[in-house]
Amino acid sequence: MPQKKRVQKRKRQVSQVKARELRELSEVDLAEKLSDLKKELFNLRFQQATNSLENPMQIRAVKKDIARVKLIARQAEISQKGKMGGERTYGN
Repeated sequence: MPQKKRVQKRKRQVSQVKARELRELSEVDLAEKLSDLKKELFNLRFQQATNSLENPMQIRAVKKDIARVKLIARQAEISQKGKMGGERTYGN
């Protein structure tokens, strides 16, 4: 009986921030996290420009993390306005 060759799947070395973890953070912590991610994106782009970036998928993952942090921050902002009773009236 011939043995089947196992195909190893690539393990992603890029860690992503979980939305569940972000929702537990305060607004200040979210702003700090966003700042850190933007700095990381800058460094990754710099590494890419100098051809020293090992995994180009890191850039994509960090961009998604930035979007995730912005989304959670915006959701928190909207929920705060809703709790304050600040309904908007448009037009008239």
